[in-house]
Amino acid sequence: MCPDPIRPSDGELALRSVPWRRGPSTVRDVPMERAREPHAAPPEAP
Repeated sequence: MCPDPIRPSDGELALRSVPWRRGPSTVRDVPMERAREPHAAPPEAP
């Protein structure tokens, strides 16, 4: 039996949503775009 798949955290999904919405983005674009969002939460600590 396979173990449960690893699910991304809410913070990871928030970071991944930027290029999904914008299209191709640089590493620099992602935090800049997240900072513009009014509901942006800080990234989760590892």
